[in-house]
Amino acid sequence: MYTVISSATLMLKNRTKFIYFSPSETSFTIPSSVSEFGKTMFQSCQYLTSIDVETSSTTFSAEEGIVYNKDFSIAIACIGGITSVTLNSRCQQVKDSCFYKCHKLTSVTLNEGLQVLGSNAFYADNFTHINIPSSVHTIGSYCFYGSSLQYITINGDGPSYVYDNCFVWSQLKEIHLGKNLMYLGYIAFYQCYSLETVSFHPDCPLNFEVSQIFQGCTNLKTINIPKNVQKITDRCFEGTTSLTNFVIEEGSKLSYIDQMAFSSSGITSISFPESLTFIGVNAFQFRRNLVAVTFPERVNLTTFGGGIFKSCTSLVTIRIPASVTLFDASSLVYCSNLVSINVSTENRNYVSYQGIVYTINKEKLVCCPGGRISALIYNYIIVIGSNALYGCEKLENLTFEDGCKLETIEDGTFFSCTSLLRVDLPTSLRTVKQNAFSGCTRLSIITFTDFALVNLDSDSIFSDCTSLTTFTFGKFCALSSFGNNIFKNCVSLTSINIPANCTTIGDNAFKNCRSLSNITFEFNSKISSLSNTAFEGCTSLTNYTVPDSYKDITSSCFGGAPSITTVNILPNLHINSIRRNAFSSFDLHFFNIGSNTRISYLEDSSFSNTNIETFSLYNEVTLSSYVFSNCTKLKTVNIPHITQSISSSSKKLKSSSDTNNYYTIPTGLFCGCTSLEKVNINTNINEISDYAFTNCRNLIFNIPSSVERIGDYAFTNCSHIKKFTSNITYIGNFSFTGTGIDCVLKVNKSTEYIGSSSFIYTPVRVVYYCGERDFSKFLPSFQSGVSIVVTYLYPSTVFCGSSTQHTPSNTCSDIIETNIDFAIGIQHQIKNNVKAQASLFFIYEISLGFW
Repeated sequence: MYTVISSATLMLKNRTKFIYFSPSETSFTIPSSVSEFGKTMFQSCQYLTSIDVETSSTTFSAEEGIVYNKDFSIAIACIGGITSVTLNSRCQQVKDSCFYKCHKLTSVTLNEGLQVLGSNAFYADNFTHINIPSSVHTIGSYCFYGSSLQYITINGDGPSYVYDNCFVWSQLKEIHLGKNLMYLGYIAFYQCYSLETVSFHPDCPLNFEVSQIFQGCTNLKTINIPKNVQKITDRCFEGTTSLTNFVIEEGSKLSYIDQMAFSSSGITSISFPESLTFIGVNAFQFRRNLVAVTFPERVNLTTFGGGIFKSCTSLVTIRIPASVTLFDASSLVYCSNLVSINVSTENRNYVSYQGIVYTINKEKLVCCPGGRISALIYNYIIVIGSNALYGCEKLENLTFEDGCKLETIEDGTFFSCTSLLRVDLPTSLRTVKQNAFSGCTRLSIITFTDFALVNLDSDSIFSDCTSLTTFTFGKFCALSSFGNNIFKNCVSLTSINIPANCTTIGDNAFKNCRSLSNITFEFNSKISSLSNTAFEGCTSLTNYTVPDSYKDITSSCFGGAPSITTVNILPNLHINSIRRNAFSSFDLHFFNIGSNTRISYLEDSSFSNTNIETFSLYNEVTLSSYVFSNCTKLKTVNIPHITQSISSSSKKLKSSSDTNNYYTIPTGLFCGCTSLEKVNINTNINEISDYAFTNCRNLIFNIPSSVERIGDYAFTNCSHIKKFTSNITYIGNFSFTGTGIDCVLKVNKSTEYIGSSSFIYTPVRVVYYCGERDFSKFLPSFQSGVSIVVTYLYPSTVFCGSSTQHTPSNTCSDIIETNIDFAIGIQHQIKNNVKAQASLFFIYEISLGFW
């Protein structure tokens, strides 16, 4: 596979190619059989100071530490242990990576006749100076990348092509490029931090075709642009913060300056040639030292926009040429010392008046210079254009002339006017577009007049106005909507009045308005669409009144406000329903219903898990299941008029002669209301459903005599429930577990069902049953030791898992007559083990007729 030809030096078995070369070698002779080796095999050998080739080789030659092809026309590789080198006079090409990382090399002499320096040829080398012969026409990509090269002398008319990344991160300080130069590659001088001077022959055929050629050359002070250059590419001089001497040669053909070409450069002045037709987006942005910009009279520039001179803070005045047909105010945003913009009198599209740019008919204000302290909107202006006062950071006063006809404020018009204090908008205003006043951080007051026609449906109109405390409308405002993010991050806004005509409040409209504590919807509100993020982050909004336009109360009525504790329903309304989990997004403590307001339906779980303490509703209302479940702080409930469809089970239980309607307490209605003490409901209740009062430990409640059916777990752990009505004929599983039911229990003779464990963990000790239905197959319902007293009509010795004691058939009837003396006589008839338990019956102070 391979052959060892010296210590740790390997080559293929056929001896044509090196596999590995030991870096510890100091001298070496390449066998004549070798026809190829790796590009950087010898360059990294720091101890190799001598290399030779067997004379019989037909492929390679060697001289002064350099391996060439046979005829010395191509320099292939330099050994890594030498400090200086002179190319053979016959060399025409330095091959790719020939001197790659030859760190010991301090001197290189190139021969006249050399034509090409290959890619990576001197990559990361340490020599500081090199002469480029006049015969060289191409310098390859990455040729001097990361090298210590400081000075380069180009002889004659120099190379025609300098390719991509050629001098990136080198220590180059100065370069003078010759007349032959046609092409400079992508990021050719990128971040050459030491580069101070670049000069081109004024007549060279160069045209910048790729981007970022000099980007990040922070020390570059001087450069001239040859007259044949037609385009300066994007970010070509970005970040050249020391560039102060920038010369465009006389007779220049420059027509195109691409985006960000001079962004953050140090240029102090620039005079454009007549050939200029286009300047790209942000081409000269952040040039904080720029004081003068000059356009010739006959320049053909047609578009002036896109942040061209954004944040040129030293610019005081500028003249807009006659050729401009499209002027975008964003071209001069954040020019904080600009006080005058002058439009050529020959311009047919724009005019300047007192340093402000208008359309030719003066109906639209196009651009106000950023150094102004005040602005007057004349009564002939109908539109304030996009970005017209964008970034006017010194603007304090904005005045609208009497009789103002202003109808439209366009996008970003007053964006980031950080000194503006107050805005009183005119009645004529109809449209305000997105970001119009966004970022006006000192703006504290915004007012609209009576009969305002404005609509505010665009996004972020007043967002980030962090000092805004007052926003008011006059009477009879026509406003129909608040757009998305309209007041987002207005952290000082404390109150807002929503006009009656407003139908929509968009996403995040008041997001993070952390001081907003009062939202008022005008009477007869038309609001119908309130985003569930409208009030997100409004942490001071604790008291909230639902707009009277809502007939169904849902979670969407509250706009995602996280801190509401009190909800108010206005008086004299008819609310159809309160929907499921309507209050789940916040911690509700108080729910106030205005006088004469009716609520027809409480949907399942509508108040579940809230912290309300009381609830009162005096109109007829239909309840669904779990309405108040787990309201652990709820103490008092008044719902005296529960209504719903007549329960099918209730109808079966009622006699056919009974024409009254009876209603049901729904499943889980008060389940988990551990603080509930008092419930006032109507008396025509026929059924108490499953889990209705589960774990209401403090509840004092008299079961209405009309109740016939008690569901599973209905009163589980309600320790203060003591009375059991004799009309109950269905007793659910665990229905009275843990209650305080009296020690003597009379079971209705018509009872159909007694559930499992219905009366365990209760004081019940004696049970009387006068009926004939057999309960011997039912699961145990009572604790062990309870005495079950039945008549001789009962067919079994077991009653719901407990043994029975039989007594004469007329005993129960006699007891129901509440004849105490007779009952004492009955006591003596009860024998054996029932005797002791039955004595409790006579001690307990109750009316025997209630059993």
